[in-house]
Amino acid sequence: MEGILSAIGNTPLLRMESPEGFAELYAKFEGANPTGSVKDRPALGIVLGAEKRGELKPGGTLVEATSGNMGASLALVAAARGYSCVIVLPEYTSEGKKRLIRRLGAEIIETPESMRMPGAMEMAARMAKERGWFMADQFANPDNPASHIRTAAEIIAQLGRIPDAVALGWGTGGTLTGIATALKAVKPDCKVFTVEITEYPHNIEGIYYDFTPKNLRRELIDEVVLISSDEGIEATRYLNRKGYPVGLSSGAAWLAAKRACEELGEGKAVVTLFPDRCERYPQLSPD
Repeated sequence: MEGILSAIGNTPLLRMESPEGFAELYAKFEGANPTGSVKDRPALGIVLGAEKRGELKPGGTLVEATSGNMGASLALVAAARGYSCVIVLPEYTSEGKKRLIRRLGAEIIETPESMRMPGAMEMAARMAKERGWFMADQFANPDNPASHIRTAAEIIAQLGRIPDAVALGWGTGGTLTGIATALKAVKPDCKVFTVEITEYPHNIEGIYYDFTPKNLRRELIDEVVLISSDEGIEATRYLNRKGYPVGLSSGAAWLAAKRACEELGEGKAVVTLFPDRCERYPQLSPD
């Protein structure tokens, strides 16, 4: 892979502070990807997969429904591979994400907040069918979780061993399913923690409850950590104040990872993933 797409992946694994008697805590900083998001990985995997199957041809157009990060990632990959890109997103998506998507050359179509993500998905699917566009379908496309086999391999190589547990949020289900499947294949007793928000609708973009995506394999999850939106947002602000420029869902994942560290105890290793960066989230402003 050449050009900007060669910069996707190989993100740093950061050693985090962990209290005495707890497991060691590490975080994969996906903000180091070109658009500042973990979604660069599946965006590239989905486009390359579509090319291989002949679903995307030179000069073609791809369309996707997303709350933002995948939109920027697909816009980047489409630009680099010579495609047009149309992103359908709910109007509640942060302005920072919308600006990035437009700067990368994609067209944005907004849907009413009341339609939430299912409404955006329905519109994108209808446009793809009527206009002969390729729909990325990140919530069901198996190329999404498949892209995270590499993420799991990076974790093992950087950690120097297979972690005893991972703590991951889920939106499309791709990151959790892909990493958990790969790790459990080589270490079946690797525990998978996830985080879910107690209220609905909630205020943490990137963690969905409007529906259960096909790419999410719930049987891989060993434990669910429940938190409120306020707890997740405050955790992210805490990480920001400690010098970690992470985005809105990172605090929620970090809280789940801390619970895992407490349960597993000394001598074990827990890995979480910080999906994106803080700049696109006005909710994190100290003002």
